[in-house]
Amino acid sequence: MTTIFTYENEQSTCDVIDWLIHYKKNYNRVNSDGTGKIQNISININNDTVVFTDSEHNAHSLKDFSDKLWYRRGELVIEDHTDFTCDNQVIASKLSAFINYEKAILEEFLEKDIKKNSTLLLNSPRDYQINKLLVLQEAKEAGLKIPDTLITTEKYQVDQFYRKHSKVGVITKPILNGISIETKDEYYSMYTENVNEEDIVDLDKYFFPTLFQEKIPKLFELRVFYLYGEFYPMAIFSFGSNEDDVDTRRIKKYLTYRRVPYKLDSVTRKAITSMMAALKLNSGSIDMIYSKENGIYFLEVNPVGQFGKLSQICNYYVEKHIAKIL
Repeated sequence: MTTIFTYENEQSTCDVIDWLIHYKKNYNRVNSDGTGKIQNISININNDTVVFTDSEHNAHSLKDFSDKLWYRRGELVIEDHTDFTCDNQVIASKLSAFINYEKAILEEFLEKDIKKNSTLLLNSPRDYQINKLLVLQEAKEAGLKIPDTLITTEKYQVDQFYRKHSKVGVITKPILNGISIETKDEYYSMYTENVNEEDIVDLDKYFFPTLFQEKIPKLFELRVFYLYGEFYPMAIFSFGSNEDDVDTRRIKKYLTYRRVPYKLDSVTRKAITSMMAALKLNSGSIDMIYSKENGIYFLEVNPVGQFGKLSQICNYYVEKHIAKIL
C-alpha cells in the first residue's frame, strides 16, 4: 500500500495516481487540508498503538500508513480544539505558544512512527522548509558553482560587496521564502530585487540580517527534476526581458518562453547527486542558471517543487516514473 500525503487540489498528485491505477497499485491519499486533519487521537506507548479519527469521522490506525510513503505536499495535522479567552495578552500568547509546541511534538512523533515502519520514503515533512543556506553550503562542497553570497547586518559590508561585483551587479532576496500580504485594498509580494548605490546609501548603519548575492548574467535557466539518481532537465529561454529583470515572476505575462529538454554533463550530475545525498533528499526540483561566461551555477533545490510542466513539455513522463517507484 502506498500512502500519499498531499493537498486536495494538487494536480501532480492526481497525475501520479492515474499511473498507480494503471499499474493496479493500491494507494491511500491523505489531504492535509481536508481529510488528513486529525480530530481525535489516542496514543498508547506501551502497546505501540496509535488510533485516530479524521475530519470525516473515519477511524484509522497509524499502521494503515506504513509501507510506501510519498510526502508530496502535506502531513498528518492535529486539529486544534482549544478554545480559551484571556484578557491578559502575555498569558494568552504564552498559552498559544505552549499549545502549538505540544502539537508540534505530537506531529513529529507521528511522522517518525510512520517512517519507522515504512519500506520506502519519498520526501519528508521536514523537507518543506529546507534551509537554503545549508543547501548552498552543501552545493559548494559538492563542487557546484554558486553565486557569491553575503548575509550581513552592516552597511559597510554591503558597500564592499557591491564594489566587488560592480561589473555584474548585486541582488537581494529572502533568506528562506518571500511572503505575500493581502489586505482589503492591496496585495503585496516579495521578489528578488536589484541593489543599486542609492539603496546602499539609504541603508541604516546596522539592520536585520539580509542576504545579498552576486548577479549572474544568464544565457538561459535550467530546471532539473531529480528522482533517486535520475535527472530530468529542461532549459528555459525567455524573450522580452532585459538585464534588470532579475525576477521574471513579476513580468512573466509579457515574456515569450522556449522550453526544451537538456542534457546535463557528467560532472554536474555527479555533483548534484553528491549534494542530494548530503542533504538526505531523494527527489527535488533544482533551479540553475547557465551563465554567459562560467557555465552552470546552482541556485536552489525545492524538495516539493513542481515538475508537471517539465514532464509534459519534455515528454519525460515523470509521473509514470514516480508511480513505478511507489
